[in-house]
Amino acid sequence: MKRCWNDWELAEHSTLFETEAPLVANRTDRGRIDVAVLLKYFQLNGRFPRQHRDVPGAVLAFLGEQLSMPRSPGSTTTCGVVAASATVNGFGPISAFGPSS
Repeated sequence: MKRCWNDWELAEHSTLFETEAPLVANRTDRGRIDVAVLLKYFQLNGRFPRQHRDVPGAVLAFLGEQLSMPRSPGSTTTCGVVAASATVNGFGPISAFGPSS
């Protein structure tokens, strides 16, 4: 998956649609971001990510914003991509793979 995303690409490939809302509903914040990331990654790549680094920080941040989960204040960006150490609502990238360090 590409690392640098522009706004149009994020909107085109990472927007959660109304029909997908039930998939992320009734979950904890951590569960909602996990399901959203796995869903959008699978839709774009036809497989699930192998490791948390497979998902660009910009995609994680974009999905987090849609789920009303703002980035942590200390996160930084590089070429429009949130750094790998960025978190959303206290959770690191794709927490389904275990805690990120």
